Amino acid sequence: MRAIGEIAVLRTGEIVGEMSLVDARPPSATVTAATDCCVLAVPRGTMDAKLRDDGAFAARFYKAIATFLADRLRGTVHRLGYGAVVATDEDTQADSELDLNVLDHVHLAGTRFDRILKKLAG
Repeated sequence: MRAIGEIAVLRTGEIVGEMSLVDARPPSATVTAATDCCVLAVPRGTMDAKLRDDGAFAARFYKAIATFLADRLRGTVHRLGYGAVVATDEDTQADSELDLNVLDHVHLAGTRFDRILKKLAG
């Protein structure tokens, strides 16, 4: 396979490995840290068990992953210059803005992530 170089720069709280979690295929990219960082890795078996044993969690988790993947795909398509941006009446927003439906819950994700980082730091 041909290496194409840097395709993205990830920031605090970014998710990687979600495609392989959904379709069980090998990763489509390799992630290399440019600076020192802390990575929270959830073992595949642990995640599989939680998804199998907790239906409510699984439903929320897969919806979040689907939303994340859809947003990432839309961004990629837009950056590549394909397709037209289709706006709805009240959902019209600037390209740099977060989806208003997601924005209502972003603070919850940030709070949870900060709590995890504090636990890891001890």
